[in-house]
Amino acid sequence: MLKGKCSDRIKEHGKAGEEFEAALKLCEQGIAKQLQSDVKFRLGWSLVRSGDDKDRGIELLREA
Repeated sequence: MLKGKCSDRIKEHGKAGEEFEAALKLCEQGIAKQLQSDVKFRLGWSLVRSGDDKDRGIELLREA
């Protein structure tokens, strides 16, 4: 998740989305379940900012 936060900070939102997507998969596998809400929030914003998939980004923000 740290790589995603760094990528997001330097406005590489597409790359940040990829990193958060990987982190979300770990959360769903139970490895980092307690971080799932935070990861969904960050992934949602990355998707909205990058314009890659705004609808999914908004949905993830609602879930978070």
